[in-house]
Amino acid sequence: MQTLVKPQSALGLSIGLAASSNIAMEIAMTLLTGREAAHVLRLSERTIERLRVNGKGPKFVRINHSVRYRQQDLDAYVAARLVSSTSEEVVR
Repeated sequence: MQTLVKPQSALGLSIGLAASSNIAMEIAMTLLTGREAAHVLRLSERTIERLRVNGKGPKFVRINHSVRYRQQDLDAYVAARLVSSTSEEVVR
């Protein structure tokens, strides 16, 4: 005997999308340590520290005395440095 599967209603679908967007928001708001951010960017910890001190690194979050990075800020930092030729000037 076959069981018929009812298509989801628009309301049920929107609730599912809302739940998945909350999960996506949680993932997007995961804060990375300097070590983790350096690993993502394939830089040394010292280089990412130096970039931060000079105001040339990715945006960061300061929580008390801790520095954290959002994944979306690391992505934006990389995207802003995308070039197609070695003669192009990189935005700093």
